[in-house]
Amino acid sequence: MLPFANEANFSQLFMSCSSSRIPEVIRIDRIKQAYDALLGAYTEPHRVYHDIRHINDLLAVFELPQVAHLAADPERVKAGIWIHDAVYRIGSATNEIDSGKWCIPFLLDLECNLRFCFKVIADVYATNHLSPPRDSDAQMLVDIDLSGFAKPWDEFLRNNGKLYAENVLRGGVPEEVYWKNRDEFLRRLLEKPIYVHPLLRRMWEDKARINIERVLKQEIRPTAF
Repeated sequence: MLPFANEANFSQLFMSCSSSRIPEVIRIDRIKQAYDALLGAYTEPHRVYHDIRHINDLLAVFELPQVAHLAADPERVKAGIWIHDAVYRIGSATNEIDSGKWCIPFLLDLECNLRFCFKVIADVYATNHLSPPRDSDAQMLVDIDLSGFAKPWDEFLRNNGKLYAENVLRGGVPEEVYWKNRDEFLRRLLEKPIYVHPLLRRMWEDKARINIERVLKQEIRPTAF
């Protein structure tokens, strides 16, 4: 069992977010159905990087003492981590929007606070990384989603290999197209600060830039993990 991305932690999180007006047995059942559906999504055959282990890794990052205390609403950030890749189709430009839509009936069926619902959905949308959010908890989510760029070099390369396998070997993306798109994405990251939360930027920015610049400069093409 994964230490963070497991059914017990998922249930505890969403039980605490749900309304006590709903009988507990009903809430437990609805949360279990959502967990089973989400686990099914995160174990789809094409997922090599964006799988349940990725969710576990991001939850582990959030739980670091120097990270967790930064959240104004920890439940909101953790909910966003769980949900942000609920839908992941190779080459789709709407994965984040579709993931946000996926959670709407789930959160409404639990009668979660509407402000909480809107915030989680907006946070999930923001993980498309097209424009930096202003809200600090949303910034935490989008930065944690990119925290893999600041990992030690060997782990950074393994993640690159997983993304290659997911897109090329499982997703059927032509190899030359994949590497071109990857390099363009990495170069765009270097055009502005990678991380938007000031304190997370202080922790991760330099290491991430070193990794990205090295892999681009040396034209490294990891295909194994």
